[in-house]
Amino acid sequence: MIIFLFRDNNGNKKNSGLTTESKINENIAETVDDIENLTDDGGSYLKISSLAILILAVFTLISMTIPPFNVLHVWYFAIIPFIAFVPGYYIINTLVTRKDDLLVVERMSIAVFSSLVIMSIIGLIIVQINGKLNMRYVSIILVILSVILILVYLIKIRKVPNNERFYHRRTNIVLLIFAIIAILAVVGSGIYATTENLGQGNTTFVVNGINKTADSNGYVNFTDGENVSVQLNVTNQEHKNMNYTVRVEVHNDTTNKTLTEQPVSLNNGQSWVLPYNLTMSPGQKDIQFVLYKNNKPYVIRHLYCNVTSDYSESA
Repeated sequence: MIIFLFRDNNGNKKNSGLTTESKINENIAETVDDIENLTDDGGSYLKISSLAILILAVFTLISMTIPPFNVLHVWYFAIIPFIAFVPGYYIINTLVTRKDDLLVVERMSIAVFSSLVIMSIIGLIIVQINGKLNMRYVSIILVILSVILILVYLIKIRKVPNNERFYHRRTNIVLLIFAIIAILAVVGSGIYATTENLGQGNTTFVVNGINKTADSNGYVNFTDGENVSVQLNVTNQEHKNMNYTVRVEVHNDTTNKTLTEQPVSLNNGQSWVLPYNLTMSPGQKDIQFVLYKNNKPYVIRHLYCNVTSDYSESA
């Protein structure tokens, strides 16, 4: 409706009683635009900006998936045009290739609106499949979709004469400049992460649920048969996908026993929680929560227990 009103008002303005000077200025402006279009060789900026967006798409995928470029998360910046403009812009220009079929403001409005709708639809699909919204997955799909749309568009416009193709010089220049800045930012982030040794990641391993305070000897007092519920939380911050093993072990003067062993595979930035229940039996023991990385103990959390009476659990 807004586009319709804009077009209607624009048409009324052109047909209203303009002064001779206004008509001359309007004709001069239109002539300048025509000259720019002719000197642009049918859209050389369009082809260059499209190529730049394709290259930006490659670098954006690199910044999301490959260390050390993914350490500083520069893709949050590089993904902006793919979220808010690029897919819709190339869809509308593929469907309506000729410059006189739509006004520039109409194309830009449709481009922004349809791009946001596409992002929302992809997000909803991922929520249904994955159970939660993951913007990394949404962004990867948007970038790949944009690449496909750009290639289809470049194939489609080959059938349209140069002087009839739509292209907007300022838009293409803005896209080109943004692509250059984003590509330099991605490359710079990789160089910075390497030189500052930021590529060395880590894994966090936290045990929650022990709400008692240890005594002066470092032991936590429990009673026979008491149930203790803990949560083992692992978060991968290694800047790459990792395979771990989580083990719960009990050690005392007479026993060294593994209570449970759980393999865990996590993507970069992903967390995993394992609820685990212990039923205490008498005696002093060291219950160890061990995280293995690369088949070697990486983090060991100790729970030193002093349990009075009988211990009926496997701990």
